[in-house]
Amino acid sequence: MSSSYRYEYHTDGQTVILFDRESGRAVSRENDRVLSLLRWLREGGRRKELRRWSVWCARRMSPSIKPVQRRLLRAAEAHLDGETGAERIASLYEETEGMAVATDTVGLRQGSAGAPAFLATRECVNPDAWQGALRCSQYLSLWKAARSGASPSFSTSLPRPDDQREVDFLLDLSSGFSI
Repeated sequence: MSSSYRYEYHTDGQTVILFDRESGRAVSRENDRVLSLLRWLREGGRRKELRRWSVWCARRMSPSIKPVQRRLLRAAEAHLDGETGAERIASLYEETEGMAVATDTVGLRQGSAGAPAFLATRECVNPDAWQGALRCSQYLSLWKAARSGASPSFSTSLPRPDDQREVDFLLDLSSGFSI
């Protein structure tokens, strides 16, 4: 069953909203498998797995990363390994705020595939692992839309945003497997 969806990024709430092209209505993400698994991890207090999800999303979007992205990913991974504290990642998150605002207001509006990749990488060091994981999922949807040749508004026809690789990775995380 293949439906047609349109993505819109709303800068006010920094959220991605999925619309059904036929009805024009926003698609409820309540039944989204990725979001359900992320909520389950959050409710179980599994912040490390939520952050690992963010890193996985960012790496998936950024096969060739810029130095600032490399620094953010290394810090997130060092935090996951217990090598750096929460204050370090919070500091990096704060330090990259200006770049994120510029990327958000210019890059996303121009339809740059690099914009959601950078923003997702920054979310890897979000002091709130839940918010970081949630935003990474949203940026992954935008990235997939941009890569498919979407217009600057990121409107496109795609299958449901939660592909099986994403669900499989989250199931592995929830089972205690780590990649």
